[in-house]
Amino acid sequence: MAFNPISGKSGSVQIGTVSYAFKKWTFNMKTNTPNVTNFNGGGFRQIVSGITQGQLQIEGPYDQGNMPLVCGNSYSFTLTWTMGITLTCTAIISDMTPELDVEDAGRLKITAEVNGSFTAAVV
Repeated sequence: MAFNPISGKSGSVQIGTVSYAFKKWTFNMKTNTPNVTNFNGGGFRQIVSGITQGQLQIEGPYDQGNMPLVCGNSYSFTLTWTMGITLTCTAIISDMTPELDVEDAGRLKITAEVNGSFTAAVV
């Protein structure tokens, strides 16, 4: 397979139908693995695939008046890697952290917990 890296400059964040001017996103996908080790396991640990969950973290410059987001509300998120490669889910904003530094622009950090099904994979 040929090496095919992508650039972050092709990314984007869309919430609902609106594109937001964020700088960075991460999407942590995790499946817990319950331990089902038993006497018949031949001395080896046995696990099964459990509940899959996801968490988004988005951050970037605060766009005053153009980011009407509410902590505790559910939104449809589309995180774009490149044209045609996206991660989409519905998530509830669990944490919003606005920050301001006299020597920098105002920033906004958002954490959202995926609610419901999503494709926990990358291609």
